[in-house]
Formats: sequence, structure tokens, C-alpha cells
Amino acid sequence: MAAAKAASRSFSVLRLTTLTLTAFVILVGAVLPGQYSPLALLVDDLLPELDHQSALTIAHIFGFGIAVPIASWALRSAVYGASSVLFFSCAVEVIQVYLPHRSGDWIDVGWNALAVGLGSFLSLVLRPHMQR
Repeated sequence: MAAAKAASRSFSVLRLTTLTLTAFVILVGAVLPGQYSPLALLVDDLLPELDHQSALTIAHIFGFGIAVPIASWALRSAVYGASSVLFFSCAVEVIQVYLPHRSGDWIDVGWNALAVGLGSFLSLVLRPHMQR
């Protein structure tokens, strides 16, 4: 019995650590100036024909879309995972209002909401594999 409790507790620590690291990576990318956003730079390199604003939009969709299955796994609920990522994306946009090199934008919140929707679909597809 004690061994099962210890295994369950360490599993919860893994989930919490994964969720925290995911939030940290998104937050770092969100507070850096747009031209230094790691994900946007990656998209710029992979799709050089896109302008930088389009690359930032794709980075929003990819970053928050991937965060939903991770949060759903960590919180053991697709609804909690999607709603927490949506809340976090809105909080990031509010934080950006106060940064001199960034600007919070309702259009970005819309892209983030689209990403959460796509991420929720991805969570449902991956759900059988995320039960472990």
C-alpha cells in the first residue's frame, strides 16, 4: 500500500513538473520581443516565404495547441486542460500590455482560442495514449 502511494505521489510530481515547464516555456516566449521569440524564429526558418507576423501567428497556434494535450494529461481532464490553457493565454496577453517591447492584442487571444480548440481535438485523439 505504501509503495503504491509513493508511486502515485511521484507520478503527480511528474505531471506538475511537466505542466510547470510547459507554462514557463510559453511565458518566456511571450515576454521576449517578437523578433526573438524562439518558436517564431523556428517557423521563420522552416517557412521562409512567410512574413514575420504570419510566423508569430503560427507560433501562437502551435505553442498553445501543444500545451492543451500536455495540460490535459497533467490535470487528468481535457476540460480543465483546455480551460487552463485558455486562461493562461489571456493572462499572457494582459501581461504583454505592460511590456515595452510587446503588445497584448485581442486578435492574439482569438488565435490562442483557435489553438486551444485544435489542441482539444488533439487531446481527444491522443487520449487513449495519455491514460498512462
